[in-house]
Amino acid sequence: MKKHFLNVLDHYLYAKQQPYNTNKLQGHYQALSKDITSTVKTWLNKYSDSSISYDVSWSHGKGNWAEIPWVLCTNTDITNSAQRGYYLGILFAADMSSCFMGLLQGVTDANQDDLVDFASLALEYVGSNSPYSNLKLGSIDLKATKTLGKKYQKYAIKNFEYKKDLLKTIDDQIIEDQFKILIKDYETLYANANKNLANLVPVSDHSYQALLQSHEEQVDITQLIEVKETVPSTLSIQQNKFKRSKDKSRRALKLANFQCEIDPSHMTFITKNKKFYVEGHHLVPMSQQPNYNVSLDVTSNIVCLCPNCHRALHYGDKGVIKDKLQILFELRNSRLMEQGISLSLKELQKIYLKTGLDQQYD
Repeated sequence: MKKHFLNVLDHYLYAKQQPYNTNKLQGHYQALSKDITSTVKTWLNKYSDSSISYDVSWSHGKGNWAEIPWVLCTNTDITNSAQRGYYLGILFAADMSSCFMGLLQGVTDANQDDLVDFASLALEYVGSNSPYSNLKLGSIDLKATKTLGKKYQKYAIKNFEYKKDLLKTIDDQIIEDQFKILIKDYETLYANANKNLANLVPVSDHSYQALLQSHEEQVDITQLIEVKETVPSTLSIQQNKFKRSKDKSRRALKLANFQCEIDPSHMTFITKNKKFYVEGHHLVPMSQQPNYNVSLDVTSNIVCLCPNCHRALHYGDKGVIKDKLQILFELRNSRLMEQGISLSLKELQKIYLKTGLDQQYD
């Protein structure tokens, strides 16, 4: 594969100086249209564990030379276009100094704020650890000067970068091994998100809070009916953790008028949505869900806190935690009982002070 990558990198800029109708005569054409695509198809047959129907396509422009030539491996259930969905792709930098192979997003039909959230969430599912120094997480540098290319590089998820110097020394087996990692990652995403990365739910508390702040949505609080709800499903990548709904937390924040429920006078900063920055916190922590046969991910169990009070519940001393829990328990106990969540103040305090919170999840 490295020979084919170098073929494109070495010949494409010269090809762009020639009339487009000579494209089949140019030095990169065989590598881009046949060699790389056939290798990708071979690797798909070798490493895919899924029944996904893949399509492998390529482009160096239609009628005019493209700034960023590419080869795409798309899931036909989602997209056959670079402009929509999410897929595995190989992109060549505009200055032909390098190419990237990795997980990418279509950028045409999605809200730009959403694409940032999707990339961040996707990394929680596919992981960021790698023994390879050419791994790039998040945005990549395609040296793009045009709008579309800039968007592709900005909203990338996970890629391996192959600079020309690296391609001269790297073993082809390493590139193949890296493709294997990426196809496994893609199939993990598809198993969790299906056709749309919007279906991913946050794993860590950091991403959970980020989603609550990301952009304004209309949240209806006029028809709030609190009844017992069934236990939420678990995350397929971490079976001991349960899915949390951002919509329920957004509703809880709006119900509290974006003010800290321990003390509404607590001041924070103003977000880009012109609201005070506050965080959602499950009073009875989600790590306790296995002990309940009703959902803990309900609006009555989600309190709105300033970041200082939220961190205090996680890291404060015994007295601070007990005082804040008493305020919140008195506010919420009757609503919790309506939804089948029954415990005493002492039992709640024991969870925080003795059992302990999952600092990355609760």
